[in-house]
Amino acid sequence: MYYNADLLEIGNQDGRISLGFIYHITYGIEGNTDKGNVRTLKQALVKAEEWREKHGAKFETKYVLVHFSRKRLNLSASINVNGVTIKPTNQVKYLGVIFDKQLRFKEHMQYVTGKGTRAAMALSRIAKNHWGPQYQHIRQLFNAVIAARTDYAASI
Repeated sequence: MYYNADLLEIGNQDGRISLGFIYHITYGIEGNTDKGNVRTLKQALVKAEEWREKHGAKFETKYVLVHFSRKRLNLSASINVNGVTIKPTNQVKYLGVIFDKQLRFKEHMQYVTGKGTRAAMALSRIAKNHWGPQYQHIRQLFNAVIAARTDYAASI
């Protein structure tokens, strides 16, 4: 994080926000229009590219553009970075959380429910009344694996 501090600071200017965890960097722009947001975001991405070249950093860039809004607007502005056009999508997965463009998290809840169900079914196959691990070990396994998987990012 110390190495990437300048890269994160690029996003923390003029109404921009940036999030980072190790090598996952995200820039966010808040504004009234999608075109204005895209212009501001492009400035941040150009500065990030300058930072990358200055530091000789080699990293895989995965650009995803989502216009977050609960209003039913036509938010279709795309961005062109390094000759690549990035068109807006309806959702993005960041650090294991699925963010939909209306920030309702329905897709994320379905994803987590499916993961938890699969893990619970796997646990039920080894947890039988007459054989298998004792109840306290099954409970410990449930808390360590299944509850941790389903509780991840629950605060958002």
